[in-house]
Amino acid sequence: MVIMLPPRAQDLVDRYTDRMDRESPGLLQGLYLVGSVALDDFHDEVSDVDFVAVAENPDPESLRKVHEGLEKFDGLYVTFEDLRTSPSKVPPGHFQLEGELKTGDEGRSPVEWITLANYGVTIRGPRPAELDVHADPEELREWVRGNANSYWRQWLDDPSDLIYDAAIAWTVLGISRLHYSLVTGDITSKSGAGHHAIKAFPEHRAVIEEALRHRTSPIARPEHPDLDRQAAAVAYLEEAIASFG
Repeated sequence: MVIMLPPRAQDLVDRYTDRMDRESPGLLQGLYLVGSVALDDFHDEVSDVDFVAVAENPDPESLRKVHEGLEKFDGLYVTFEDLRTSPSKVPPGHFQLEGELKTGDEGRSPVEWITLANYGVTIRGPRPAELDVHADPEELREWVRGNANSYWRQWLDDPSDLIYDAAIAWTVLGISRLHYSLVTGDITSKSGAGHHAIKAFPEHRAVIEEALRHRTSPIARPEHPDLDRQAAAVAYLEEAIASFG
């Protein structure tokens, strides 16, 4: 089966796999794209290419060489056994984020596991349906409840960045994605989440539609901050977060 990827995504995948095979032959057992590529919401100028790589005990220095210069190519390193296990029980591991290789729990959540199981794009290795990925909708719901009441609640404590177009898109669509997962036990894209939220919270339609318009906006300080829009975003966040209980 021929997979048609966006040109930038294809270029990054080709460069990455070539480097991995030259640097550590045989190490890369599986490579899957998740995120906006898998969810059909990729925007060339702003979207990251998100991956899940299957590799046993990769050497971090070798990984740093492989990733050098591969911009907006972020993801995590796991084993096939990790994917068959609840992400809450998977040990910390290597992950690439914003140009830096780190070690920790980042990306090891039900969001990534279910995205891979239901929508993952196979570049190398068995298809996701053959991996027996631990994809538990109730575990996802529990995770999004916790995330809504921790990370996203911080935006209510300090909403000063909500004067930015990009921050409006990030927060409004971000909490909307969590609400979609709470309701359905599944994953959707940022754009899909916005359309879901318009139906779920129709009284906040205006700020949700604005977030969708700014889905691809760069971060730039506005000349005249829109305080009414900031207040509308805060009101939506308050109601959306309250719905998680």
